[in-house]
Amino acid sequence: MDKIRQLLIEYNQNTRQLKDEIKASVKAGDLVDDKDVSAVKIVIPPIVADNSLEMRSDQWWFNGFLICKEGGVILVDPGVDFYTRFTKTKYSIFDIKTIVVTHGHSDHIFSLPIFIEKLSRDKTNRIDVFISDFAYENELSGYMKKLLSNGEKFNLVRISDNDEPVKHKTQMGDEFEFVKLFHSIQDTFGFKMNVDGHLVGYVSDTGYAIKIKTDKGVFN
Repeated sequence: MDKIRQLLIEYNQNTRQLKDEIKASVKAGDLVDDKDVSAVKIVIPPIVADNSLEMRSDQWWFNGFLICKEGGVILVDPGVDFYTRFTKTKYSIFDIKTIVVTHGHSDHIFSLPIFIEKLSRDKTNRIDVFISDFAYENELSGYMKKLLSNGEKFNLVRISDNDEPVKHKTQMGDEFEFVKLFHSIQDTFGFKMNVDGHLVGYVSDTGYAIKIKTDKGVFN
């Protein structure tokens, strides 16, 4: 048991160092790549202000990113301050073709209403929205639900713990497969996806879990 504890301590120290390095890059905007607009890439928008909520809370640093491709942008987990950060990228809100919200914690969904409000005015595109069922029911206002229920504007897919695994294809042709995760809130998901031949995986907040649930059982 002492050996396991020591390994966990070392793992946490290494993880902390890596997180600190990523923080510095995000704050400086180093992870925003303007060189090649045709390749599939992941963009983490830069921190905008030193006194932002994200700067004051460690847990909000890493949530929210873009998967960018030639045909449009996939927005994942738009948390606190994320819309402001998004405006500092080269992308327009109307480049967004798909939105994914993996669970209902505020650091993953807080800025979603801003995006929904603005995208509801787009007369040319219909947006795919994949959202945790618990997040939809408990974190969105009635007005937001009304906007999302407009089938001409949004293709809404609510993902529940009770659902059997299924692959979902977006209007851009990307294929999502949602994976149930062990977390402190109901209906938490990661995903596997194929975007233009590239395989992308995202495990949301599983990195903070003490136990991981898999199809083989629950592991420490």
